[in-house]
Amino acid sequence: MAINAYSTGVTQGVPSTIDVKSTVADGDMLYWNATLNIFETAPQRLIPVKTSDLTNDIPFTTQQYVVNAIANASIEGADVDLSIYDTITSVDSKISALNNFDGLFSSLTSKPTTIAGYGITDAFDGTFASLTGKPSFFSGSYTDLTDKPSVTAQTLVFDGTTLSITNGNNVSLAGIRQTLSLSGTTLSLSDGNSVSLSGLGGGGGGGIALTDISVGAEPSGAGNGDVSYNNATGVFTYTPPDLSGYATSASLSTVATSGAYGDISGTPSIPADISDLTDTGSLLSSSIAISGLTDVSTTAPTTGQILKWDGTEWAPAADSGAGGGGISLSDISVGSEAAASGDGDVSYNNVTGVITYTPPVIGEASPIGWATSGASNQYRTTDTFTESGVQYTVRGTVFDGDGKLQIELANFSPTVSATAQSLSWDVAATQFAVTIDNPVDFPTRWINEVGAITSATGVHTTLADYTAGAQSATPAGGVDWTQTFSTNATAIITSNGTGLNGGTAGATIGYNDDQSATWTDTNAITWNWQNANSTVSFSSLTGKTFLESYTTVDYTVGITGIYTPANAVTTVTSAGGAVSSSTGSGTFTFASAIHKDNNTGRSVSTSTVFTRPLAVTGTSYTATDTATDTSISATFTYPSLYVYTASVGTAPVVGDIVSGSDFVAGVTQLGNQSKSIDTFINNSAAVPRGFWMAVRTSAAQPTAFKTGISNALLSDVTPTTGSTVDLAPGSPAGDYTAEEYTLYGLTLQPGQTYVRIS
Repeated sequence: MAINAYSTGVTQGVPSTIDVKSTVADGDMLYWNATLNIFETAPQRLIPVKTSDLTNDIPFTTQQYVVNAIANASIEGADVDLSIYDTITSVDSKISALNNFDGLFSSLTSKPTTIAGYGITDAFDGTFASLTGKPSFFSGSYTDLTDKPSVTAQTLVFDGTTLSITNGNNVSLAGIRQTLSLSGTTLSLSDGNSVSLSGLGGGGGGGIALTDISVGAEPSGAGNGDVSYNNATGVFTYTPPDLSGYATSASLSTVATSGAYGDISGTPSIPADISDLTDTGSLLSSSIAISGLTDVSTTAPTTGQILKWDGTEWAPAADSGAGGGGISLSDISVGSEAAASGDGDVSYNNVTGVITYTPPVIGEASPIGWATSGASNQYRTTDTFTESGVQYTVRGTVFDGDGKLQIELANFSPTVSATAQSLSWDVAATQFAVTIDNPVDFPTRWINEVGAITSATGVHTTLADYTAGAQSATPAGGVDWTQTFSTNATAIITSNGTGLNGGTAGATIGYNDDQSATWTDTNAITWNWQNANSTVSFSSLTGKTFLESYTTVDYTVGITGIYTPANAVTTVTSAGGAVSSSTGSGTFTFASAIHKDNNTGRSVSTSTVFTRPLAVTGTSYTATDTATDTSISATFTYPSLYVYTASVGTAPVVGDIVSGSDFVAGVTQLGNQSKSIDTFINNSAAVPRGFWMAVRTSAAQPTAFKTGISNALLSDVTPTTGSTVDLAPGSPAGDYTAEEYTLYGLTLQPGQTYVRIS
């Protein structure tokens, strides 16, 4: 290799080494390596055609440089001096002005038009005959094949809607439903071919004509009659039934036409007189005795007696009433006196005429309503005593000094009660009330008034200082009454509660009777105040699918224990969003919407200042309560679904199922994580299609697949499995994880197919 000239910088008097690599590619150039003092080959240098081909080592101005300079200037207060820098537009314009080869083959000029023009002399001429090393082709004969499979006899079986081959696969024909119909002389199959039957008639066809069939002569009647057919001659023969044993119309004409009973022969004799009857039971015998009747007594009567009904039968009895039909005085009598009972009684037997007298029990009725009890009825007990028609309650019994039983019928046992108040945290106590029930059976004594307040905590004890309301009724024996006592500036009732604790107050109420005596019964009463409390809580979020998100939630601020709203002032704050009200309930709008994977970092908090008035505890003060809710109940559903594709060989992708944050219009949603279908599915297309059911992978999966023309004619089918699809909304948040669904594919024919997946 000769080098006639050297690049600039090479000393002419000093021979240099030229290092040329063994393979030099088209476009390679020589360049000077000053370190090694040699020329080396290298790929040609590309001429930059745009600013992105250049390295910004100076640096020239870039967009990021300008952004950083502006940011620094805003921080440091300096100006950005860009006067020394060229602009992108200017640099691009200058590069574009260069007339450089763009590297495209189409930009070359004077290109040859033939292969020979490129100096290629051994190019392929395009004919098969010019090829070398061609393979030997198969003769097309089955006998020339090697490794032929052994053929085992197999049976094709059709069962219901399934066509199967032994030791092989099966094909469901559930979707193939064809109808065989005859129109004129054409037999046709729906969606199939037709067959003309016009040549099957008489006159040269393979069948018979109507004229080939005839009816033969009718033979004599025999048996029940018959119809026979000679399939050789085409003759039908009718044999009538034998009716010789039946009456003819002529023999029945007399009866049939006259309708007279006398025209019927063999009729029975009808008796016309009693003498025509035979007395087989001696019913008409003159020797029958009256005693032979079943309802007549067999007792022989005496002279003058008559038959009387005694309630059971007719029996002989004396005739009363001088020939009349009534009774005589002697027919009535008085029976034996019965045992004494109650107030006495008189009864009469209207059959025997006997009057019976029952005398009363002699002696004064017991004023005590005894009840019997105990073994052998050994005890008598009672709680009432009746005197002069007035019933008293037995209050007690004792044996007096003489050993006699003393019954206490009246006892002064009044009922007294008192009630305090249940109050809100910020409400002062205002009253207490009493209720008195004086017994009506002791009119000479009664509870007359409230006597004292004792054992008090937080309660003023001087009764006279309270404002006493009027008694509902003037106290007297048997008179009930009520009365209310109200607080005032002097007589006060205060709670012992502090902070948010409501607290209590208590006292004992005593009473005096009409004799100014202190009654033994008292009432302990307690005033109770509610605790003050504040709460905040979120509503539950429901109804969204896993593709959707929630942007807001309602929150509720609750204040309890307070009567006056102004005594509780609340400040509401939030994290992870903004609240619509800073003082109470409202709507919390999220800074970032809640989807299935990011329900954290959001909260609403309250700080409530409660003010307690002076009159409640004797001291006015404030107390603060805080509350926070950090948990938002947001639930999402994962509906199973089905969708069609061209075939089970093409599984659906995300775009077939999801559009934005919703399902595509052609997708049918099923229940949340459902794994079953049991209904007709309509393939509205004119061709078979792939039917795909998608179930959330983490849910329970279906295991049984059946199809058929109805729910009663189903066959097992094997779905196409192994495919999944990761579903997510169109523009998911960065922390959203796509939900994997498992796919099951079935081929459905056009029209209705019953599908059962379980």
